[in-house]
Amino acid sequence: MTMANAESAWKKHLVGWQTGLVVLAFAGAGLLLGTPRTVAPLELPLPVANTRVLAQLAERDQQRARELTQTDDVVRAGKGYDVRQAGESFRRFGEADVRRDYNAAATHRQALLVTLQNLLQQPAGPDAILAFRAYELSVFLREIAHWEATGEPTPELAEVGGDFLALIERSDWRQAPHRLLLPPVVQAVLFKKRFGEITSLKLPPFALEPDEIRVLYAFLLAHPPRVLPGSVGGAEDARALWEWRLHKVDELQTLDPTYPAEFARGIACYHLGDARRAVVSFREHLARYPDGPYTLRARNHLLAALTLEL
Repeated sequence: MTMANAESAWKKHLVGWQTGLVVLAFAGAGLLLGTPRTVAPLELPLPVANTRVLAQLAERDQQRARELTQTDDVVRAGKGYDVRQAGESFRRFGEADVRRDYNAAATHRQALLVTLQNLLQQPAGPDAILAFRAYELSVFLREIAHWEATGEPTPELAEVGGDFLALIERSDWRQAPHRLLLPPVVQAVLFKKRFGEITSLKLPPFALEPDEIRVLYAFLLAHPPRVLPGSVGGAEDARALWEWRLHKVDELQTLDPTYPAEFARGIACYHLGDARRAVVSFREHLARYPDGPYTLRARNHLLAALTLEL
């Protein structure tokens, strides 16, 4: 074989070496990325709500409110669900709640419960109550928007929202001078939650929808209240925050089975210094979701928890 032929044969073995090198580089990077590393957890995973579903729920409430306002009083009474008495009791309760007049609040709430129970006996009763709730919700959102625009709380806001603004102040959910951290969708869900607590109507068709629960808990986990039970300042405040978040994770697990509660619980326990429980929680998550979206993070945090446990 001549020297030229030998050189040609040798070059054939190198054909495509650039492509091969790129493939090897990507393969090596994949191995590195897929290899667990000791990484301390920072933030909890947040539940993800379907924005399209939330928009549909908001439109349905708006439609119910419009239909209620457009229905003649005689027609409403003829159908057996005149909701004016319910609305009066609901608003008097909110007013008394703001004044901290608990005796009056209890009286108006009892009158509201009796009216709603009577409505529930009517064939169209549940739909009437949903329309009543939707109407009061529309007033609540309107008055909140007015407060954000002017800084002036109206008497009607107190009637339909009770001590909502006081809750905002206590929880540090306000931005100066009078803007809310809560988007309207969360404001609406908080109103519905309060309505359910006042009326004891928490089961379908009055229960919060799954995506309403998700958007509410996403906000709460990201913005825990400023004043928490047991908080006294400094490190104790941080501990109270993580204990509160851990409690919310436990709540969310019962409300939304799709939420990665074991993974979130491991993160909270890690920050609370409970390494053993964090290890157990991360392992439970990996056993349940060996190939899920949080798998690598769970492995990384597991190594960190094991290191903390030593």
